[in-house]
Amino acid sequence: MAQLKSITQQNEAGFRALFENATIAIVIVNRGREIEIINPFAEKLFGYEKYELKGKLLEVLVPENLRASHIQNHADYYENPVTRIMAHDKDVFARKKDGSIFPVEVNLCSYDWDNDMRVVAFVTDITERRKAQEEQLFAEKRIQLLIEHTPAAVAMLDLNMNYIIVSNRWMKDYHLGPQNIIGMNHYDVFPHVPERWRTLQQQCLSGETICTDEGSFIMPGGKTEWLKWELCPWYAVDHQIGGIIIFSEVITHQKMAKDALEKLNQELEEKVKERTKELIVSLEREKELNEIKSRFVSTASHEFRTPLSVILSSIYFVESYNKADQEEKRKKHIGRIKDSVKNLTDILNDFLSIEKLEQGKLESVNETFDLHELANDIVDEMGSMLKRGQKITLSYHGEKNMVQDKKILRNIFLNLLSNAVKYSGDDKEIIFDIDSGNSHVAIKIIDNGIGIPEADQKNIFSKFYRAANVSGIQGTGLGLNIVKRYVELLDGQIYFISKQDKGTTFILQFPKKIMIDNKAVAIKV
Repeated sequence: MAQLKSITQQNEAGFRALFENATIAIVIVNRGREIEIINPFAEKLFGYEKYELKGKLLEVLVPENLRASHIQNHADYYENPVTRIMAHDKDVFARKKDGSIFPVEVNLCSYDWDNDMRVVAFVTDITERRKAQEEQLFAEKRIQLLIEHTPAAVAMLDLNMNYIIVSNRWMKDYHLGPQNIIGMNHYDVFPHVPERWRTLQQQCLSGETICTDEGSFIMPGGKTEWLKWELCPWYAVDHQIGGIIIFSEVITHQKMAKDALEKLNQELEEKVKERTKELIVSLEREKELNEIKSRFVSTASHEFRTPLSVILSSIYFVESYNKADQEEKRKKHIGRIKDSVKNLTDILNDFLSIEKLEQGKLESVNETFDLHELANDIVDEMGSMLKRGQKITLSYHGEKNMVQDKKILRNIFLNLLSNAVKYSGDDKEIIFDIDSGNSHVAIKIIDNGIGIPEADQKNIFSKFYRAANVSGIQGTGLGLNIVKRYVELLDGQIYFISKQDKGTTFILQFPKKIMIDNKAVAIKV
């Protein structure tokens, strides 16, 4: 018994020494929440003397707004008295004598005394720990904000290559849209990462910093981009590698520009080699233009001289045919005078038209008119110009109304049909086909005449140019140039197909328009 008493006394002495000198606050309460014992560290922590707390309710150490819930928690603990942390995963606060509130961590345990249970609370002031945690959290937030909003594609990944933070630019550059990839594995997001890149990333996880110049990469969606990137490891608090950071830049545009520059340099080298050839071609072109000018002077003088000679000679004959039985001869020469005057008028009109077009004085005036009716009128008007056995066949398809400059369009048709008549022989058919579709009006004028030699086709819309095979036929070389300018003025397009001795096909296209508030508006398809 003496030995047992001695052991008990030693245990009590040891417990008391531990209790009195512990560097953690210890508070012992009974079932009625009364404080029975506190150790010196608790006195210092809460700012009370022992006698001030003995017998007081535990709520004196709890903030007023938490006292009601604490009473319930105390009762619940007596129902399930297991050693545990109080309110785990929740913030716990205590109250000092001066009323100040501070965060604590409370570990609870119990023991039986005098046929009743006592609760022991080990209270730790975690103010500094919370401050350190908040500072760490703040630092992490700053890093997160820095990475998210940096104007570069940056991603921070852990040891398993799972995403921790990514920049907004990363999401944009890699076409990832609004999805949240945090926590996802890098190789699940990008299943087409080349094996050599995976090897480099594993080397980085071993501590290497790696830079690359450029490489192709298949983006989500299948598009191939060119990238330049850098890998570096990041370290945790314990100085161990926590994962890697990837800095990347999409350089597809730079790559394309670089390739284009290299291609341009090659092309420039080729152009330097071809420069002599181009100069020769330029000189030949200048010579050709001079020939065209000379040909025009010759043609123009001939064009004016011929009708004037006809007029003079016919006037002479009209004067000499003064007898009654010579009326038919007089009429014949008067007709020749009229035709020559008309020819001169047409030549002058060509010169006036080209002058107005070049000076920008001619503007289109849109109106709504019956295109079918206009085409019929022109066919009738052309009847007096047809050669023996010639005929113009008009075919019309689609809506009849059209919004365009009627006068200019009429001049275009007359010019092309006149050429078709002029350059076609007797008994030839001329096709005049119009198709008024939903958005465009297409016109074809097809003849079976002498055609245009291939060597002359590049110049047929040039001023004063006449093909080599029309030297014996009157003309100024202005007609098709005027037609092309008229077509462009009406927002249209003109094409042609021709071979010598195979006739010529001219195809015109004009946008379909409607009138809104007296203004022409193209129909959108």
